[in-house]
Parts: sequence; structure tokens; C-alpha cells
Amino acid sequence: METTNKALILFLKSLPPSSTFEILPFGSSFKAMSGSEQGYNYNDKTLNQVISIVERFEADLGGTEIFKPLEYAIKNIKTTLSKRIFMLTDGEVSNRE
Repeated sequence: METTNKALILFLKSLPPSSTFEILPFGSSFKAMSGSEQGYNYNDKTLNQVISIVERFEADLGGTEIFKPLEYAIKNIKTTLSKRIFMLTDGEVSNRE
């Protein structure tokens, strides 16, 4: 999980200025971290807040159910730019179908 957290932080730090982003921690369930359809606006303050949360992520959300968070990201996260979805996991998918 530590490697996954570090990879996510690296992704976050390399986002272009004025972009928006969302993080969907997932396991047996998931939720959008920002609580907003627009996600987070990328700026120093937001980046530092999100990184401090990501640094504390643990593998404590149950199984590795990928479909529902991916479906949510595709259908519900709004963007005016091209949407990019990066899936990072430290686990094995239990239901591959």
C-alpha cells in the first residue's frame, strides 16, 4: 500500500495547473473524496491537503471491487477537458467479471 500511495502522490504532483481531479478510495465500497461532481481544483492548498490524506491511506476498505468505482468515474465525474482515469490498486480483484 505504501508504494501505491507514493505513486498516487507522484501523479498528483504532476498534474497540470488549472486541472481538476478526483480520488475514489475503494475496496468493498467506495466514495468520491471531494464529495463534489467537479472534484478538486488543482492548486497548492488543495494538493497539500489531499496529499496529507493520501499519505494515511491504508488497505482497510475490504475487498478489491473495481467495477463500481470505475463506472462512477466514467459516468459521474464531470469535466470540460478530456477525462483521464488512473486505477491504482494494491490488491487482487476478487470478481473479475
